[in-house]
Amino acid sequence: MLKNGKMPTPWRHPKHGTYYLKKRVPLDIKSLWTKPDPYQISLGTKDRSVAHKRISVEWLKLEEEFDQLRRKAARQLGLCEEIIPDLLEEWLHQMLKEDEQLRFAGRIDRAPGEPNPGFEIAVEQLDAGIASGDHPDFLIREAVWFLNQKGISYFPSSYVYAKFLHELAHKFILYFQLLAQRDIGKHVRAPEPPKAKDLMSIEALYDKFKQHRMANEKWKDPETQDKREYGPIVREFISVVGSKPVHQLTHQDAVDYFDHTVARADISLGTKKRNLSRIKTLLLFGKEQYQVPDITGPLKITAEYKKTHNSYVRFSKDDLEALFHSEAYKTGSFKKASQYWIPLIGLYSGARIDEPASLLVSEIRQLEGVWCYFMSSDEANQGGKNDYAPRWVPIHPKLLEAGLLDYWSSIKAEGHSRLFPEMGNAERDGCGKRATVDFTEYRRSVGVGADTGRSTKAFHSFRSTLISELKERGVDGEMRRALVGHASEKRDVHDDIYDQADFQPKKALAAISLASFGLSHPRFVETESMKIARRRYLKKSD
Repeated sequence: MLKNGKMPTPWRHPKHGTYYLKKRVPLDIKSLWTKPDPYQISLGTKDRSVAHKRISVEWLKLEEEFDQLRRKAARQLGLCEEIIPDLLEEWLHQMLKEDEQLRFAGRIDRAPGEPNPGFEIAVEQLDAGIASGDHPDFLIREAVWFLNQKGISYFPSSYVYAKFLHELAHKFILYFQLLAQRDIGKHVRAPEPPKAKDLMSIEALYDKFKQHRMANEKWKDPETQDKREYGPIVREFISVVGSKPVHQLTHQDAVDYFDHTVARADISLGTKKRNLSRIKTLLLFGKEQYQVPDITGPLKITAEYKKTHNSYVRFSKDDLEALFHSEAYKTGSFKKASQYWIPLIGLYSGARIDEPASLLVSEIRQLEGVWCYFMSSDEANQGGKNDYAPRWVPIHPKLLEAGLLDYWSSIKAEGHSRLFPEMGNAERDGCGKRATVDFTEYRRSVGVGADTGRSTKAFHSFRSTLISELKERGVDGEMRRALVGHASEKRDVHDDIYDQADFQPKKALAAISLASFGLSHPRFVETESMKIARRRYLKKSD
């Protein structure tokens, strides 16, 4: 019978018309497969009806070959709870088959008429061992012989080996009971050997992880968590360690992924930590739910590493002048309004790049007479990086002087929902992806930071620049953290510290207005190219 219950369809070669069985190799045995993938087997006919008759035979042969590799994979991974049931079924099949052959060969009386009295004594010893944990020697010898025969590694002092002995004792009792039935003349056939099951792949573990997270409401936006957070990181992990069963993962796999991650020049230290943390979370879930080996030790960036690998540094005075006193700002030659406004908002709010890039028109308003914008709403960017990201931030007076409210009014009048419609909404990084590309190109064009690859001076440097400025101006730590969306040291996330009810607009405005970088900003002037850019992306973002 076909494993998946479906009749395979013959594939006709487009050049010579011969029919083939064509099959991709399952992921759980891909690492052991030495033949081409997809694998093709000629059915030796150009007649479709004949091909349909022949394909089932070839398919069953191929499935048996796959099963043999799965058994080989099971032997390679060592003894684990996942394979114990099949091992015991295979042992029982092997033992009854051997007894059957000996009886047919006449080396054992087929039906002596009464059970061997030794069976009852052996069963009593097995029962006693099950109750006490002190198993009889014959059971231990049998377990050692069988596991060695199968080439399965194990640790005699491990929990999983103790469980194997316990379950084997129960299976041994069943074996003696079946032999006793044969002794009195009953026909007892040897059961079929168990069909090798698919070993859990990394992809399959991730699917179960997603289901668990959604069932327990751990992900407030499952689609975003899958597509933008965990999914790409898991795929990268697989590309490094290979597509293998999770029970075959080793400590070296974790080391390889760590080395790969920290060597990446295109991501920040924070992103490296996030990626390692995501994989660690997945593997610890596997350990808890499916006895996956714990290899997570190397998946951590140490304090020593952090000291020698700074992530982002603040912009210097020269950097800020290069960025904001450039020819583009002086002449108003930006092609998109976002290129003018997003760096300015970053400097005077300390926002992460996706926050101004995804700002909604509806989330700019006056609170107690103070103009503010709301960063990281659920509607704008799924609530931002963490639970502290959603927050009201006063609009800095420098932005008001540059004409931000006039720009906001024009965008609102045009019927847009986002302040910068031209940012789109990329699947992986949302609105921040286009903004990152734009700022990186601009930063390099004015000579700030590295010309190629990752730079320690990037958009995120606006955060450290503002935080340092506020600290030097005497703004207390609690207020600084509230303004930029960092975790509070005094209260935890469950206190909803950034609720509008707790937000004090005038106090926050007084604090953020202290940030002064000695810069002058030409008032924003709308151009036709900016309007064209908005219309081009309107359908994608609104």
